[in-house]
Amino acid sequence: MRSLTRSRTRRIAHLAVGMALFSLTAISTAGTASAEPAPEPVTAKERAAAAAAKSWGERPGDFVALERAITEAGGDSLRFNAPAVGLRNATAHQVQAAYRDVPINAFAVTGAWYHTQDQYGEWWTAMGNWNFRDDYVNGSNPDDASGLATDDVDKNCWQNDGDTLSAYDYQNNYYDQTYRHTATVNESVWQIRDRTQGFVLKSDHGTHLLHFRRIGYGCDNKMVAGYHFEHNQDGDASSWGVSISVGVMSLSYSGDAGDTLKKSTPVFYNNPPS
Repeated sequence: MRSLTRSRTRRIAHLAVGMALFSLTAISTAGTASAEPAPEPVTAKERAAAAAAKSWGERPGDFVALERAITEAGGDSLRFNAPAVGLRNATAHQVQAAYRDVPINAFAVTGAWYHTQDQYGEWWTAMGNWNFRDDYVNGSNPDDASGLATDDVDKNCWQNDGDTLSAYDYQNNYYDQTYRHTATVNESVWQIRDRTQGFVLKSDHGTHLLHFRRIGYGCDNKMVAGYHFEHNQDGDASSWGVSISVGVMSLSYSGDAGDTLKKSTPVFYNNPPS
């Protein structure tokens, strides 16, 4: 009788050990299956770019809000060039005050550089903005052109890190009919399918960005840029080619361009932090 009891006890002990091992294996397997990859980091460049596009998209013409958004996202060294009001290397408050006093025709353009840096890298970003009058409604063929060009960027220390363009109607609804036309080391040109809907110009205002990432040291960090925007209406051209530099942008149309209006900033420099 004792022998049977000992045998039964050993079988129960073996069964308990087996169940424990199965339980541990199941827990380990479940833990492995539920593990997810770490999310991609969001860099200072990306945070500031999103903040700039969102601010200008929601509050076009509000330079103080634009400066605040970029600064809060980690940007610095922001200075504006606003030819319509005769200002260069100006603060947001200076540009804002000047625009209150000077009327704008169909649209206006501004340009600026800003700087971002975090544990993922360091960037300088050239920025161009356009803004039509809210009561201006004329969108038709051909596509409009937004162009940013840079110069004096030392390629031993700074590398092109991409471009973006964001457009909105006057009620600040995002407009996605924009297309990259030309992208080189120093230039970015986008075409904008300017259309109207319900007496609203779909591409009323927008932000164009061109980023440069630091890849080396020991260089002169001064950079120069120019921003250009060409609007056209009532033409029949289906496409255009472009030649661009910091000083000028020239379009060659495949047909009748219709009436055109082009505006450019003066060339503008970055302002490296001391």
